[in-house]
Parts: sequence; C-alpha cells; structure tokens
Amino acid sequence: MSDAKFVLKAEGISKQFGGVWVLKNVDFDLKPGEVHALVGENGAGKSTLIKVISGVYSPDRGKVIVADKEVKSFNVKQMESHGIFTVHQEINLVPFISAMENVFIGSEPVRGKFPKILDYSYMKQKAQSLVQTIGVELNLKAPAYTLSASEQQIIQICRGLVANARVMILDEPTSSLSAEEISSLFSMVKKLRKEGVGIIFVSHKLDEVLQISDRITVLKDGEKIGTIPRQNATEEKIVSMMVGKSGFKAVRFHVSKKVSETILQLKNITTNKLRGVNLELRKGEVLGIVGVVGAGKTELAEVLFGLDHPKSGEIYLEGEKIAIKSPTDAIKKGFALVPENRRIQGIFARLSLSNNITAAYLSQWCKGGVIFPSLENEVTRSFIQKLAIRTRGPSQLLQYLSGGNQQKAVLAKWLGGNFKILMADEATQGVDVKTKEDIYSLVREIASEGRAVMFFSSYVPEIVKVSDRIVAMREGTIAAEFYPDEENLEHKIMMAILTEKGGNVYDSKES
Repeated sequence: MSDAKFVLKAEGISKQFGGVWVLKNVDFDLKPGEVHALVGENGAGKSTLIKVISGVYSPDRGKVIVADKEVKSFNVKQMESHGIFTVHQEINLVPFISAMENVFIGSEPVRGKFPKILDYSYMKQKAQSLVQTIGVELNLKAPAYTLSASEQQIIQICRGLVANARVMILDEPTSSLSAEEISSLFSMVKKLRKEGVGIIFVSHKLDEVLQISDRITVLKDGEKIGTIPRQNATEEKIVSMMVGKSGFKAVRFHVSKKVSETILQLKNITTNKLRGVNLELRKGEVLGIVGVVGAGKTELAEVLFGLDHPKSGEIYLEGEKIAIKSPTDAIKKGFALVPENRRIQGIFARLSLSNNITAAYLSQWCKGGVIFPSLENEVTRSFIQKLAIRTRGPSQLLQYLSGGNQQKAVLAKWLGGNFKILMADEATQGVDVKTKEDIYSLVREIASEGRAVMFFSSYVPEIVKVSDRIVAMREGTIAAEFYPDEENLEHKIMMAILTEKGGNVYDSKES
C-alpha cells in the first residue's frame, strides 16, 4: 500500500434532515491503493456519508478534498469528474444492451465530426484491456441481463475505471454473491489496489471487512467512533465500538415474560433466500426479528404474506397446518403486513387518506357491493384522532402527507380489521423521533390485546426496546435467540448478526 498523500479527505462533515443531525463532525480519509472499510449498524450514518462523498448530498458543514483540491460543487456528475465512482448495492445497468456498451455509459467514445458515431473499435479494445487488468473473464458481447450478479458488478467497476476513478466506493458489494463470486470480487479488489485506486468498502460482514481492509472506521449515531488499522482489529473490538456504552440499559417499554399460547409455528422453512427457518410466535408477544440487509427478514415476512412460497417446510397457525397462497389468502387467515418499502408496497400515493386506510378490509365499508364514502370518512377520522395523523382531513391525497404520517396510515389500514398477527418490517424507517415512539407504543398496545407482533428491524436499539423476545437472523437462517433481561444484550445481538461465531457463542434459550 502506498504511503502517498490522501486521495480523499472528508473533514468535519455534518448533515441534517428535518432538524435532526444524521452526521456530526465526521472525518474520513483514504490513501491511494488503500481499502478503507466503513462499518456501523443501521442508522449509524454510513449511507449519508457515502452520499456526501459521491455528490448525492451537499454537507451542511465541513468539506471534501480530492487530490488536495476542495470540492466546491456537490452533484454526482461533478464528483465523478473528480474521480469518485460508486458501485451501488442495487445494480443499475441497461439490461438489453451488451456488457461492453454498459461499460461506456456516460463515457461514450465517438469519432467523426458530423454525424458523430460511437467508436466501437475503441470500446472493444478498451473493455478487453480493462477486464484483463482486473483479472476477470467476461463475455463483453452478452446482454447485461444474461450475466450473473458478480459479472454485473464487474461491469459497474469497469465503468468507473473508464471514467478514470481515483476512488471506488463499494456499497455492500457481496450481499447477493455466492462464496465463489465473493472470492473473485476480492481478487479484483486487490488488483485495483495495486493499480493505486483507493477503495471505500461498506459492509455489514465483519469477516469480509477483516479479510480485505487496510483500515476500518466505525460510525455510530452519526458520529465517528474511531479508525483502527487491520492488524489491531478483531470482530469483538469492532462490535464493541459499534455498540458503545449504551448497551441494553437504554429506556425500554415494559414487556411481558408470561408464556402464552403459540399462535404460529414455522418448521424448516426453505426458499431461495431462507435456509431451514424454525420459529415460534406466541399470542400477546412482540417478537423482535433482527438482522442486517440480506439476512432474510423481509423474505420471511414475504413468505408469511403469500408473496413467496417455500420450497420445503411447514407453517402452522393455531395448531393447524396451512399453506398461504397469496396476500389475499394471508389476510383471510389473519396476517397483516407493514412492508419494508412504504412508497412502493404500502400506500396508494395518489388516493386519499380515507381510501388508503380502508383498502385492506374494503368490504367493511360497503353495502350491497357499493363503497360508502361516508363510512370510509367516519373510520378515517377516528384513526386521525387515535394516531395523531397530521392532515387536512380524510380526503387529502396521501402523497402530500409527511413520511411519518404516511406510515401511520399504513398501520391504520390494518387496525380496522381483525388480524391475528401483525408483521412490521422496518416500520420506523424514515420517520421522525416522535413518530417512532408512537409506533412503538402502538405495537405494544396491539400485543396487550392478545394479538401477536413480528417486529422486523435492522436497528438493534429499537429491537431491544420494544421486544418480549428477540431472534437474530444471519444469511437466511436463525442465528440465535435472546430475552430482554440478558446482560450485554446489544453486544450479543450484534455478534450474532454480524459474525459467524456469534450464534454459537450465545446459545439460544428454549422457546
């Protein structure tokens, strides 16, 4: 690794949204030919810092210096002109054009004055040279949609190299890769390092962080906890830095230890993403299900709501074996889902608040097959009051409500029905602090009525705060089980969701 000056320095970076500081005076730097890992649990500020460095956001305070020059204008195109390129977790290619053509999107070489035409000869030569440099084999003629996830990532990396990237940001690059593909990616990263490219490696997988990184920076609650060299780092040390001193002593809701009747039992549920999931849920219980991106939380919720179907395994509801064929079938059986992606899966943005709140159990607001707006408005007003939804009234279009009030509408949609099990997937994502507390209180209220809640989250402190019992997921299966009264609980959970040994170190308690 070169000891040359930094290729990138971010100094005193601060950023706020809605009056809340999500980054607070963060420093970060990167040397040429270095892999610098950025870690922290969900909400730590990693994504915001990366978006500042890549030009998506402008910092409210602080500065970014690239090759000794301070960046004055923040946008993606400008940062790419400075040599900063991001390989996003969600692969963004044009599916029906060739791999070679995708490599040159945004940097298309042309020849001739008028008309200008693409220089395919140069593109072919340059693309072949790039894949040889990073030591991979790739069918450059193949349409992008026919390539594997790792091959599509190679295209994105080559796109950055075509743009003369000095800094390559790899955002959760291994989340959808097999072990063999991860090994190939790491070989490619090592070759990029030898070429002098500085790499920011963002990952939840600590074993990979320790394998590939030169230095590791830990963020927590928008602040930099510290930077340590690889030789001084262990999984234990990194987790301790991520958890900090808050631990399980944070203010929590009163939860019940009373063992009640089992309402749901899963036996060896297996899909493309889930591996032999065994789970029990009890009436009157908030079961926290925690894991990082790709752990299988959302996939489990989708199976229970009929959006995916298990290849093997059995589901029992109140002692009876069931098959959940569709979301409609799931609703009839008593399941309710607050989905992870509110905008795409949870709301009808261009319909009114009342249309959204009555959507799940529409027949209740009908007479003779006719929808009665007066009945819709009546129940909507009751939920506006109950959940303190800030709106001009039942007829206001949902797209004009804040994110927190939209989320309350998604919850209200289910409260009007007689569900047995509420699945809340990242229910507090993107909402303000007050709305989070309202959602926690509502979840506890639902459980107190004797119904069951599965509370899915990647944010450990809220899982600890709201749950009666906690299961940790890692790589599509249950890694460990915990109860709220355990000592060093946050640390144990983080070890279970981030490390291979975590689930074995902390044995599950019997259900």
